[in-house]
Amino acid sequence: ITAQEILERMNRAVAPYGARAELEYDKKPVYLDREGPLISTLTRAYRQITGDTQTQPVLMCGGTYAKAMDNIAAFGPALPGREPTEHQKNEHISLEDFLLVCRIYRQAILGLAQS
Repeated sequence: ITAQEILERMNRAVAPYGARAELEYDKKPVYLDREGPLISTLTRAYRQITGDTQTQPVLMCGGTYAKAMDNIAAFGPALPGREPTEHQKNEHISLEDFLLVCRIYRQAILGLAQS
């Protein structure tokens, strides 16, 4: 469903009460092809550093900086098999995992610069 469809439904629902809904933020959903140059470069960087060829890119929902402009992907340090602590109280990452994701980011930046 699009934001416009939600807005229309809301307006139909509140019209009998003399009210009107307005949309202040209307960003299109983020969609990037897994086989496209951005996601494939990020995935390749992850695989080159970790050796993990099985894990697939994770689709996350929600508001992210990736909606700010076209062709941006949220590329975060969530690693398979680790406790997800991001955006929670006492968010943390082990030093070992932090250094690993730094190596992944470095490889990703090099790959993006070359593409």
